[in-house]
Formats: sequence, structure tokens, C-alpha cells
Amino acid sequence: MIDGGWLPAPVRARIVEATRRALDRIDLSGTTPPAILPGTIGPRARSLGSASLPLSQRFMVEPSADVLA
Repeated sequence: MIDGGWLPAPVRARIVEATRRALDRIDLSGTTPPAILPGTIGPRARSLGSASLPLSQRFMVEPSADVLA
């Protein structure tokens, strides 16, 4: 996701397209390429993302946890 609700739409679109082209030049064999999309939340994205951190810390599985043990 390309954050940039404060950017003019044409500039944001150019950044998204340039990022897609750059990703196309990388060998992603064996992986699923990520979707490159413009952000849609706008100027409140930073505060909304920050508000989700306590929930993630409490309820998400720790990346280093050995869940298969």
C-alpha cells in the first residue's frame, strides 16, 4: 500500500505505477507478489494505524513464537 492521502491523486498514481514497475523487475519466483495499491483511508491513516498497535500486540501471534511445537 502506498500511503499518501496528502498527495495529489495524479502524483500518488504515478508512485503506485512506478512501484509496480520496479516490483516487476524483481525475481519473485516461489512467492506471491504483493498487490501495490494506493491508500484509501486518507490523512487519518497514521492515527488509525497507531490505534491498532495495542490490539495487535495483545491478540496477534508473536512472529518469533514457535507455534508448531
